[in-house]
Amino acid sequence: MSLDHTATMSLVSVIIPAHNAGSFLYETISSALAQTWPHVEVIVVNDGSTDATAAVAASFGDRIRVINQPQSGVAVARNRGAAVARGAWLAFLDADDLWLPHKLATQMAAAGDSAHFIYSDRFNIGHFAGLPRVQGDEQYLYEGDIFAEVLAGNVITTSSVLIRRAAFEALGGFSDDPALPPAEDWDLWIRVAERYPLRVCREPLVKYRLHPSSASHNAQRMNRARVAVVERGMRLPAAAALSPRTRRRIWSLTLATNGWDAGRHGKRTQAIDCYLRAIARWPFAMSPYRELVKACVGR
Repeated sequence: MSLDHTATMSLVSVIIPAHNAGSFLYETISSALAQTWPHVEVIVVNDGSTDATAAVAASFGDRIRVINQPQSGVAVARNRGAAVARGAWLAFLDADDLWLPHKLATQMAAAGDSAHFIYSDRFNIGHFAGLPRVQGDEQYLYEGDIFAEVLAGNVITTSSVLIRRAAFEALGGFSDDPALPPAEDWDLWIRVAERYPLRVCREPLVKYRLHPSSASHNAQRMNRARVAVVERGMRLPAAAALSPRTRRRIWSLTLATNGWDAGRHGKRTQAIDCYLRAIARWPFAMSPYRELVKACVGR
């Protein structure tokens, strides 16, 4: 089906990468198809699944487009979906997350004629012990020219992102650097923030599903990926303009986050090491000291 220019400019291409996501995929796709925004296409990229993912996607018939590929990772899957997208806007939806029905309509209204990137707050669902029900209750969601803030930590939920396809393509999409997963999304947001102002919808428009084993399984890998992402970000031209003070604070926040992540998964020695290195980078923040004491006494 061909689309005229007007239809293309209002069309949002929803990209759902799916690897062995059969348990949640039906509900996820349904939430994308239930959007009140009338101009939506849904693209599911089946990334080498061996479960019921392909069958679940096929059950929607021609209401969605399905791409099957050998398992290549989520970055490649998202880029593959973007490559065949017909809309002027791309929205990413992880295969186990859900959208509220007015998610896209709210963001398209916020986009206006000038925005290139809009993200939103989220609800946490599933096993989210230790995290708030609403992300924004504990994490401030920045907007505007916020390169330094995005480099300092990822508060952007991938399933909340709406980005102009032209901007996505100009930046080369998600990197397939093997050092980045599972933080390849954050790497892209940093590169977006270097070039464009970001907008935020402070209303939670996404239900972000946390699994009981996913965080602990990926904790070590996530901590390595954080360092790799910040190292890449520090090599961007915009980072050269940051003051040495700001660069030290960013590294301190990264190391403190790794300490928190290690500590909550029982890696006490690693947590202590991370907090000590965070303090060495920026000794003026109180939080690493408090967390260091907790780690030392085993709390």
